[in-house]
Amino acid sequence: MNEIKFFFKFINKTLFLALTFSFLSALSSILLFSVSAYLITSAAFSPPLYTLGAAITLVRAAGLFRAVFKYLERIITHSAAFKIEENLRLNYYEKAIRVLPAKEGEIFEKNFLNGVIKGAQILRDFFIRALNPIILTFILALTTFVVIFHIIGYTAVVIIFVWIIHLSLPFVIKNNETEKNLSVEYRSILSDRIFGKILIYFAGSARNILPALNEKSDALSNIKSFQKIQNLRADFILECVRNLAFVFIFAALVNVYQKEVVNIVWLSVYTFLILTILEEFSQISISVRQGKESVVYAKDLEMKVSRKISSKNILKENPPLLEVKNLSFGYNKNENILQNISFTVNSGEKLAIIGESGAGKTTLSYVLLNLYEKTSGDIYINGENYDNLTSENIRKNFSALLQNTHIFNGTVRDNFKFLYGDISDKEIISALKLCNLNFDLNLKIGTDGNNLSGGERTRLLTALALIRPAPILILDEPTLGLDAKNAEEIVKNILTISDKAIILITHNKNLLKYVDRVTSLTLR
Repeated sequence: MNEIKFFFKFINKTLFLALTFSFLSALSSILLFSVSAYLITSAAFSPPLYTLGAAITLVRAAGLFRAVFKYLERIITHSAAFKIEENLRLNYYEKAIRVLPAKEGEIFEKNFLNGVIKGAQILRDFFIRALNPIILTFILALTTFVVIFHIIGYTAVVIIFVWIIHLSLPFVIKNNETEKNLSVEYRSILSDRIFGKILIYFAGSARNILPALNEKSDALSNIKSFQKIQNLRADFILECVRNLAFVFIFAALVNVYQKEVVNIVWLSVYTFLILTILEEFSQISISVRQGKESVVYAKDLEMKVSRKISSKNILKENPPLLEVKNLSFGYNKNENILQNISFTVNSGEKLAIIGESGAGKTTLSYVLLNLYEKTSGDIYINGENYDNLTSENIRKNFSALLQNTHIFNGTVRDNFKFLYGDISDKEIISALKLCNLNFDLNLKIGTDGNNLSGGERTRLLTALALIRPAPILILDEPTLGLDAKNAEEIVKNILTISDKAIILITHNKNLLKYVDRVTSLTLR
C-alpha cells in the first residue's frame, strides 16, 4: 500500500490530460473500424449515395482524429513522464546522499547510484506503460458495456469479466526474487573485477575470473528464459479468453439479429467494435508486469534510502557542543576498530586526536560525520542524540578536510562556488591566505587538482573546509604533503584565528602545543 501511495504523489494534472487524449485516440480507432464495417457491409445493399458519402467522410475524420489525438497523447505523456523521472532522481539522490554508507566502498556507491538511475527509469515507465493503459482499458470496457447492454442485455458483462481476467492473471505469476539477487551479484562481481583489473593483469589471473562470471550469467539467463516462458503461457491463456469472449458475444449478437431487432449492417458494426476493444485488452498483461516491476523497485529504493529514527532521550541541559560516549565501530560484527571511545568538544575548543597508523583516527572522523554508522555507544550534537537526527541534520554542524577528498575540475573560484554558491571573492581570498595560498581565482587546477603540487592541493582543500559555515571543523592530517615550516604555520593560523571548535587528527606531535586537549587512540 505504501508503494502505491508513493507513485501517486508524483502524479500531476498533465498525466490526466494525457489519459484524456489516450481515451479520445482509442475512441477514434473504434469509430474508424466500426464506420468502416458499416461502409463495407451497407455498400452491398446499394444505399443512397449521401449515406455512403457521409460514411466515407466519417472514416476520414476518424482517421485524422486518431492521428492527432495519438500525437498529442505521446507528446504530453512523455513530457510528463520525463518530468516525473527528473523528480524521482532528485528525490532519491537527495535521500541517498544523506544515508549512503561510505564504509561499503566506491564500488558499492557506484552500483547504488546506478541502481537509482535504473529505478527512476523503471518508475517513470510505470506512468506510461502501466497506469495509463490499465485505466484506459477499464474506461473502454465500461463504455462498451453501456453501448451493447441495450442490445444483448447482461451478456455484455462478459466484457468487464474479460478485463478483470487480464488484470488478475499476471499477478498469479510471482516476481522471481532470485533473478533480482543474481543480477545484483553479477553486477557486483563484474564491477569488482573491473576496478581490480590492474592487479588481475599483473598477476596474470584474468582467466580465473571468467568461471564465476559465466556461472552467474548462465544462471541469470536460465531464470530469465523461465520467466519469459511463464509470460508466454499467460499471454496464450489470455488470447484464448479473448477469442472465447468474442465467440460468446458474437453468438449473442447473431441471436438478436435472427429476432430482427438489428440488421446485418449493425451486426457487422458491433462485431468490429468488440474485436477492437478486445484487441485493446491485449496490452493489459504487459502493463501489469510493468507495474509489478515498478512496485518492486519502489520498495527496494525506499528501503535503501530510508533511515529509521529511534527515540532516545535528549541530553541534560547545557550540554557540550559534541559529546562521544562509549563509541565503538567495526567493519564487521566480530572486530571493532574503535572501542569505547569517549570525549567532549565545547564551542571554540581545539581537540587533537593522535595515535598510531591503523588506530582508527580517520575512521573516527567518518563516524562523527555519519558516513559510517556506529556499532554501539552514543554521539550527541548540541545535546541531541545522533539516533534522533537525519544525516543531513548531523552534517550541517561540520566542515571537514578528509583524506582522499576530490577537487573538481575548473578554476579555484569554481571549486568554492560549486560548494557555496553565494560566496564572495573576498571571502575566498581570505580563506586562501589563511592557508598560505596566493592563487589567482581564475587559475585552472585540472581534474582532481592535478595541476597543483601535493602541498597546494592539501592547502586548497583546507581552505574549502574552513569556509563552510559550521561550528565544528575536522582536519584529518592537514599537514600531508607540506614541508615542516609551512605545515606548522598553517595549522597554527587555523587553530589560533578560527573561532570554530576544531578536531585535529594528526601524527605530528609538534602541533599539539596549539590545542586545548589531546585524545589518544591505541592500535587494537
